[in-house]
Amino acid sequence: MNHFTPEAEFDPKRFQGSELILPCVSIGNVPQLSCDLIISTLRLDRVGYLTDPNVTPMVGPPAFDHIQPATRNGLTTALEVFQSADGRLTVVQQRAPALPHRQRELVDNLARFIADGGFQQVVLLSTVDARLRDDKQLVGSPFRYLPTTHAPEALVTRLEIALGVPPLESELTKDYTAWFRRQNQARGGQPRNHRTEEDPAKPEHIDDEDRRSADDPMVQVIGEYDQLTLRENQTTTTTITTTTTTLESDPTRGYASITPKIPGGGMARQLHRVCQRDGLPLVVLLEFVAEGDNVPESVLMANCLNGLLDLFSIGTAAVGVDGNEVLVPKEWTPPPSWHSFYSTRLPQVLYQ
Repeated sequence: MNHFTPEAEFDPKRFQGSELILPCVSIGNVPQLSCDLIISTLRLDRVGYLTDPNVTPMVGPPAFDHIQPATRNGLTTALEVFQSADGRLTVVQQRAPALPHRQRELVDNLARFIADGGFQQVVLLSTVDARLRDDKQLVGSPFRYLPTTHAPEALVTRLEIALGVPPLESELTKDYTAWFRRQNQARGGQPRNHRTEEDPAKPEHIDDEDRRSADDPMVQVIGEYDQLTLRENQTTTTTITTTTTTLESDPTRGYASITPKIPGGGMARQLHRVCQRDGLPLVVLLEFVAEGDNVPESVLMANCLNGLLDLFSIGTAAVGVDGNEVLVPKEWTPPPSWHSFYSTRLPQVLYQ
């Protein structure tokens, strides 16, 4: 399990009733960039860090210049926890992915951290491969949401009514799962680890959970799940013959019917399942993105979060490094770690 190490004088009881923002390591790294903007703009305090053996170890220099001197000289690690001065908002910044085949353990540990912290609500940030959109999804909001049945109704209503964010469509993943069937046919029924020159190109950003061949029973029935309209009270009682053993051996898979596949979404699908199982108030906020310079998409996601949680009203007079109050600007402030993010810009005089 992971272990939370608080900074001096921070009481973990302050997590009680706080709103938690948690990013997924997903396509474009947009969730992490959005959390950088939130932490830097709202001048959130670093209140501790999580150590988890399932996360790739990493270390770096301080990412923010507003952190108090007592912690500013500390190193940046893979899982850091930040909180506003009034305790209303908590942000976990994840800067490294899960180790291979350890994502399930990381998800269980994060769900335990959420449950033990007693957070009022959790917004999980993730992204979806924009290449898989259909014609209808090319227009309108680039965002989608996916709540657990325990998510606050007011939060879901604000997403859909006030912000115009539609729920995630289950049809999104039909083309994605069809790749597994085409792959199996191209191999002529050969073992899943056997590769030939005729193998079709594999889609990028397949997480550990998606690395199955088409002869896996769970893959075979994904299309059937998409065509079933299962109510909440049917979630744990509906049985499909070909997956009975799998569902019984892994209780979290019992929620596959209400958790569509999220291509490129990292651990979002697994964490949604576990939070649904454990009765945790979680909403997944997703954005369609493609790899590249994803700063604009991160600003869009931060704007959506501000509309959802009214972030700019948090700590309008934050405490600066010198101990004096500093007004929080009403625009996003990139942290120093973004300097030369995508290399330095070419001098414009070259084009004159």
